[in-house]
Amino acid sequence: MAANTTGEQPKIAHENRETKGIDTDLFSRVIPIMGAGNIKKIMEMKVLVSGMTGLGAEIAKNLVLSGIGAVTIHDTENVQLSDLSANFYLTPEDVGKNRAEACKSKFAELNPYTTLTALTTPLTPESLEHLKQSDSSAGKNAVVLTNNRSLTLLQTLGDFAHANNIVFIVADSYGLFSHVFTDFGDKHTIFDATGEEPGTAIVTLISPSKPLSPEDIAKGAKYTTTVTTYDEKPHGFGTGDYVQFSEIRGMKELNYDANNPETAPLAAIKVTNVLGLYGFEIELDSSKFSPYISHGLVTGVKVEEEINCLSFKDSLLRPGEFIISDFAKFGRAEQFHFGYQALLTFSERNNGRRPEVNSEADVKTYIEIVNELNNNAKTAHEKQEKLREELSRMAGEGGAMSPDVGAAARAPAKKQNPIHKLDEVDEKLLQNIAVLAQGDLNPLAAFLGGVVAQEVLKVTGKFRPISQWFHFDSLECVAENVTDRKRTQTRYDGQIAVFGTQFQEKLANLKLFLVGAGALGCEFGKNFAMMGIATGENGIVHLTDMDNIEKSNLSRQFLFREKDIGAMKSKCAGAAVKIMNPDLKIKTSEVPVGTETEDTWTDDFWRDLDLIVNALDNVKARLYVDGKCVDFLKPLLESGTQGTKANTQVILPKQTESYGSSRDPPDTGIPMCTLKNFPHAIEHTIEWSRDRFQGYFNNSFEDVNLWLKGDELIKQVDQMPGVQSQRERLDSLQQILSMSEGLSFKTCVEWARLKFEDLYHNTIEQLLFNFPVDAKNANGTPFWSGPKRAPTSLKFDPENSTHLEFVIAAANILAYNYGVKDTTADPEKIKSILKQVHIPEWKPKSGVRIKANDNDATAEGADDDTDHISNVKTQLSKLSKTSFQPFHPAHFEKDDDTNFHIAFITAASNLRAMNYSIPIADFQKTKKIAGRIIPAIATTTAMITGLVCLELYKIVAGLELEKFRNSFVNLALPSFVQSEPMPCVSNKSDPKKGLKCYPEGWTLWDKFVVDEGDLTFKEFINVFETKHKLIPISISCGKALVYNPIMPGHKDRLGLKISEWVRTRVDSYQIKPGDKTIDLVMLVEDPEDELLNVEIPDPIKFKFTK
Repeated sequence: MAANTTGEQPKIAHENRETKGIDTDLFSRVIPIMGAGNIKKIMEMKVLVSGMTGLGAEIAKNLVLSGIGAVTIHDTENVQLSDLSANFYLTPEDVGKNRAEACKSKFAELNPYTTLTALTTPLTPESLEHLKQSDSSAGKNAVVLTNNRSLTLLQTLGDFAHANNIVFIVADSYGLFSHVFTDFGDKHTIFDATGEEPGTAIVTLISPSKPLSPEDIAKGAKYTTTVTTYDEKPHGFGTGDYVQFSEIRGMKELNYDANNPETAPLAAIKVTNVLGLYGFEIELDSSKFSPYISHGLVTGVKVEEEINCLSFKDSLLRPGEFIISDFAKFGRAEQFHFGYQALLTFSERNNGRRPEVNSEADVKTYIEIVNELNNNAKTAHEKQEKLREELSRMAGEGGAMSPDVGAAARAPAKKQNPIHKLDEVDEKLLQNIAVLAQGDLNPLAAFLGGVVAQEVLKVTGKFRPISQWFHFDSLECVAENVTDRKRTQTRYDGQIAVFGTQFQEKLANLKLFLVGAGALGCEFGKNFAMMGIATGENGIVHLTDMDNIEKSNLSRQFLFREKDIGAMKSKCAGAAVKIMNPDLKIKTSEVPVGTETEDTWTDDFWRDLDLIVNALDNVKARLYVDGKCVDFLKPLLESGTQGTKANTQVILPKQTESYGSSRDPPDTGIPMCTLKNFPHAIEHTIEWSRDRFQGYFNNSFEDVNLWLKGDELIKQVDQMPGVQSQRERLDSLQQILSMSEGLSFKTCVEWARLKFEDLYHNTIEQLLFNFPVDAKNANGTPFWSGPKRAPTSLKFDPENSTHLEFVIAAANILAYNYGVKDTTADPEKIKSILKQVHIPEWKPKSGVRIKANDNDATAEGADDDTDHISNVKTQLSKLSKTSFQPFHPAHFEKDDDTNFHIAFITAASNLRAMNYSIPIADFQKTKKIAGRIIPAIATTTAMITGLVCLELYKIVAGLELEKFRNSFVNLALPSFVQSEPMPCVSNKSDPKKGLKCYPEGWTLWDKFVVDEGDLTFKEFINVFETKHKLIPISISCGKALVYNPIMPGHKDRLGLKISEWVRTRVDSYQIKPGDKTIDLVMLVEDPEDELLNVEIPDPIKFKFTK
């Protein structure tokens, strides 16, 4: 696959964000990833998926969940019991039926918007006729071929697809090997290669181009301009990115204006070099531009990229570069390229069968085919070299050419991938393909099913396709000495063909805790059922999730159906996987994991487990489970997804670091002054609007209800720092109460209109009164510079849709707060009410104090705040609380588009953006940011759980650390990176640094246990002094300091038992029934050297009872 680089002005890619015709409730987590316009393309696509074994089923499932318009599932074979190793929609009752027909109805249940058909006749080019597009402007359709047994058939179908602009994908998984090929045609346009939101940075300096001499230009030198950005955060641009500029003062020639054709060359300027976090160079001659003065924004832009692909037949010989997923396996892809072709050739020569289990003859035949193919490639390469030599000779000497040489000379010049050949076939490596060829593993099918389905979605132009081959193996999963591979005539034969019967018994008797039944949990549950985990006498899967099923879950949590909405996830998931494998022993719960539920998830529970698999979506719960795994020395498999990105982490007792060993840096948040008065990004205005929603429609009404109950609210207000905050809270309370008598929807509209005036006109005018546009800082620099953008106030216009949407949304939410039933969202009716609203004349107020930045010590507010607060309290005290009924606070709900919550935040945010000349955001983008939605798609989820379950095999097999892999994947790019888990840190003494570690070399997995009975403080200290030669200088429990010899009164408790003291005096630590230990955190000294820094394991496990 090659990119088309013509040197022409790049074409800016534009994304259609219109959601009309899309079920936004169902696809709310997918829209932020794919975009509304691309989902519409997906809904119009036709895809044929051939081969309904495990891999084909995974691909079809993911495509249906993603909303493909029409899916044809194809298979000519009947169901065998071994197919149940990986196809989760087949049952023992389906044995003997056609595979496609047997699971068609179950795929159809996944998405009402997808049309499902089954095809059971052999594939021919005619089978793909319905995928051709007569209209060249229409989007492409795709065919995906799995469980392939004929190289010739693939070449025939591949040629037909390539000639007819049908995206052609080949995918196979068997044993521990998998392969993907993609052909997106002679011309495919990528509109968004990465899916990342284009960033914006504030410009602080632009250095014009330096002159170039004619000699420099002749040597290929190009003019560059250097840009420096504000150091609030890194600019985020990389070499090869494209940017455009706006609001530049001075060097105005650099500003791009979409309405001015003369500025078209400035629409996308290439970044040629990155100069650290806050600078970069662009390919532009600015030597004759006006000097830069100040201000300006630089924004990333997406540009279209055209690629072209070889057909399947051509790419076999000239595959190009392979994706490397694991540098420890460097060079394997080159071997596997022939290994895959040899397997297809073997099947074609043996009536469609693959090498048999334990057949040395088949292995020998297979290796002979590999060598045959490689020799053919070497011959083709030699022939090519001879042609080149003859062409070169004839070009120099002239004369007649042979027919082959003449044809080569007349062929148009075209960059070609080199012919692929091996200097030496790695027979020891490749024989594993033949040995394991009968294997059909669910985890590998799940992994590849996610990868391939995402490739199909790339037909839309969203994300970069695989180029063009991806060979992946997980050969390290299996031990070298497996001797019990055989056919057992059970559903697990596909797995036994790889790992053997004894390994299958280990899986069957596994005691596993699956934490979470969301998107990851659903996929894990399916995988466990297919793998035969917990199907034995001693096996059990514990599954817990406290959440209910919502409609937005149905686009990726495939165990649930629309009838399940509102039900508990864990219960429905457990029932669904039991249908997939009735032998699975699963116990479901709705109790979350955490310190508050340790009476359910007791020490004995954790102690009895073999393995924990996290399927969580929050860090707090992950850290808790991680801590339990460390405490009880249990292996943990961790994973997470965000859009097309995903990662896995293997945590092994006494070998690797834990999940809590490395953390992302905390989110610093948006500075308060930026939010209140100086926003410069849409994220700032959305967060501000989210706060307005919470304050106006939730917190204020919660306050009123609290006030109705007694004096607690007034006490809270009195304790608030800052009189301005106290005033705002009391004013809100008073206004709600004053409006409540005889309130109508008309009053709600009037309130919303006045709120518009206050937020977008009056407050802005007051800010400009305090800080005029020409204001200067103390050092003489302009006040409105850098990240500070001088705002302009808005004049309300009922014909402006955003103005009107703000009023409609605000009025309807307020009506809900008051319980008003007679509401409307009819724009004309709202406009009629607005005509009657009186807007008081506004005048600037003197004495209003506003902070210039977060370091400003100014106490914000007005001079009369204290008197005003006193007056409001007096007026409130005169009101009769019994004359009011409780109100209805609006609890923010992002997934109900009819409640006006996101509508209000969208309008409020965009109006504030208009104040500050910030590009506005549409409804879906606002929903994602305000709702803190983590984008999610079925493809990524399925893919990453497959990788996790490959690591599960290794844990059960008891393999050494070097066999395990952590994974980092981005399906958009696509990028696959695997590496060995980080080993746990061994803490060792370093006298030069004044460091002593006790015991020497301890790790996070080591416990410091004091098991001497129910000791007093004095006895406990004595144990350390005599046994460990350490002096305790501080002992803490929970949040309390329970002993420090220099603290007053602490020596008086030396004769008291620690357990009794903690039980009766430490509120922050609870000793629960059945607890045998207390966690203590200690600081200790070395008696021989007080200056030594002594580090011991944390916490100390004080075992106070037998």
